[in-house]
Amino acid sequence: MIDNKDEAKGILQPATVSENKSTDAYGNLVRGLTSEELSQTGTQKLILNDLAKAERKVKELEPFREDYYKILTEKSVLEEKLAKTKRSEILYSFCITSGGIIIGLAKIFIETNTKLAVIMITIGALLIVGGILFKISYKK
Repeated sequence: MIDNKDEAKGILQPATVSENKSTDAYGNLVRGLTSEELSQTGTQKLILNDLAKAERKVKELEPFREDYYKILTEKSVLEEKLAKTKRSEILYSFCITSGGIIIGLAKIFIETNTKLAVIMITIGALLIVGGILFKISYKK
């Protein structure tokens, strides 16, 4: 008699599932169903089951949508506040720096033109005091 022995030919490797592919069992089926196929109770039950799954997923994800829009508006408000703060810091730095520079330049004109030096010191002092007052009033 002939013995029935299965011989393994070739190397067998397990099928690997790529992460990009859908794990849906109905993924390869044609989506277009005829009216006869739709009238069958099995098809209707499968469709209702998928619909119920989708509705559960929507209910599960709905709070995340609300949180997203709430955080988006908070982000916009905070970005606007940050922009105002940046502008005020730039104005403050400009006033202090330019006032200091003007007072420093006034030192050059003290001996040659005292009237110009006094005007420059006054303008520089006003810029420095104005910058400090602006900073104090903006913090409130």
